[in-house]
This record gives sequence, C-alpha cells and structure tokens, in this order.
Amino acid sequence: MKCRYSFRPATAEDFGFVRRLHRETLKEYVAQIWGWDEEQQEALVRERFNPLMIQVIQGDGRDIGVLQLEKRSEGWFLANIQLAPDYQRKGIGTRIVQDLLARADAEKASVALTVLRPNPARHLYARLGFVVTASDDVRFHMTREPC
Repeated sequence: MKCRYSFRPATAEDFGFVRRLHRETLKEYVAQIWGWDEEQQEALVRERFNPLMIQVIQGDGRDIGVLQLEKRSEGWFLANIQLAPDYQRKGIGTRIVQDLLARADAEKASVALTVLRPNPARHLYARLGFVVTASDDVRFHMTREPC
C-alpha cells in the first residue's frame, strides 16, 4: 500500500466515525490503565469532539483516520492521530508525522505530544526524533525540537 493520504475537515456527521475509531485504536491501551467503560468512553469522546479542530485522514477514497493538531505559543501540539487498524503499520502514520515535522522545521517550531504508556506508537515517535520530556503513571510526554 502506498503512503498516500489527504485530509478533509471533519463535520458533525463524523462523530460516529470518531467514536468507532477511538474504540478500535485505543480500547486495548485504555483498558490496561483504567479499564474500559463503554459509556464513560463515549461521554469522553462526545465531550472532546469538536469538528472545527479535527481533520479526517483519507486514503483509498475512504475515511481512515483523524488528526488533531494545535498551534500553541511554544510550537505545535499533536493532540490526536488515529488510523483505522487496517491502515496501521503501512507507513501512513509515519508519513503524516514526517510531513508535520518538515512543516514544523520550516517554521523552526517544536512538536509535542502525549502517548499512553502501553501504546507502541511511542516507538514510532522515538524513531522520528521525539524524546520523553516528562512522564507519569499514564503517559509519556514527548517533544521533538526543530532541525
């Protein structure tokens, strides 16, 4: 599979997709930390769902993931990136983050993120130059300074 992707702005109609993607991509890791409560997780997704802040990732003419990127005074914050399981480990997430890092480098901006401790995506971030700047019982806080 090629690493081609595009974005489209999210709409209110994307809530079901975002909820399903949250369950498919994070349930395993959330369950290890807090246990998985379906109602609680739906409420959390509903509370955090703001279509104006979300880009839907598309590949093969389909919605395959979401990206939430925030511009902050200290640089960029990668608030959320999720790819549907069928599109993971195919280079798409790597390409998206690499493209974001190239953009940040051009702006001389850092990129920060948090990742749940059990989530193996932390290895991808480390490979792309992110370093752990802090951690707690639940998350690693990682930053990549501009090149």
